[in-house]
Amino acid sequence: MTDALKNRNRFELIIFDLDGTLVDSAEDLAEALNYATLPLGHEPVSAATIKTLVGEGVSKLIDKVLYKNELEMKNEVAARFTDYYLHHITNHTRAYPHVPEILARMKDFKKAVISNKKEELSKKVLIDLNLIKYFDLVMGSDSAAERKPSPLPLITAAERLGVTPERCFMVGDSQFDMVAGKRAGMKTCGVTYGFRGKKILAESGADYLVDSFDEIPDLLVKR
Repeated sequence: MTDALKNRNRFELIIFDLDGTLVDSAEDLAEALNYATLPLGHEPVSAATIKTLVGEGVSKLIDKVLYKNELEMKNEVAARFTDYYLHHITNHTRAYPHVPEILARMKDFKKAVISNKKEELSKKVLIDLNLIKYFDLVMGSDSAAERKPSPLPLITAAERLGVTPERCFMVGDSQFDMVAGKRAGMKTCGVTYGFRGKKILAESGADYLVDSFDEIPDLLVKR
């Protein structure tokens, strides 16, 4: 980035969450979970329900849906989930409105994705939807020693891309994104159209709230 662009822009690196921020993956996640728990006789969960459960990675998701007497089967259920999801990962998943065109316009910024799903799965979603070309770095739950809401993956991404935390902007749909960004010393932006909604984002201390992805660029430029 040139000095002129640095002077014009408030930020150098924009970090995005994936599910609920860039893409609506709820239906595919619900189908994978239902497949994984089918042998246990669980009632299927809906896409609306899965939005309240995801955000902390597969292991935490499985913990939330298994009964105590089923916990010994956790690894088997998680493996079934991951295998199914890998092969059906974008059956229904789509980018939210305005995401591709806004990312294409954001050429003045470095951009990263940090997800709490595994790096391999995160990259596959972005590849399948032709979005990966817009990002300088993609990290998942296994890319750093800790995951969101820890600030470590955000700090790691900033270091890899040579940007100080105060020049970074974290965009996400959950409390995990807002808390991670705050702990990392970054400004945070909550997208209200995602999986968690305005109330949780506000309570998590988001610096900004947007109802549509195309509102983000105006927050990034010095005024």
